[in-house]
Amino acid sequence: MQMQGVEPLATPDDCLLAEQIAKADPKVREQLKLRGVTDMDLVACDPWSGVFRPHSPVVHIMPANS
Repeated sequence: MQMQGVEPLATPDDCLLAEQIAKADPKVREQLKLRGVTDMDLVACDPWSGVFRPHSPVVHIMPANS
């Protein structure tokens, strides 16, 4: 079913992009290294989608836990 004027909170492409961004972030890499994780191929991110501006449906915030 298709609905006009709405969109999903996160698409599969959004999830893949969130993981790529998190893995490339120097701060994330530094924190993982402090925990002994240096091989980013072993890291998976679990993005959660949320919209925090109800009057702006274009803005999505997607924190990713790794």
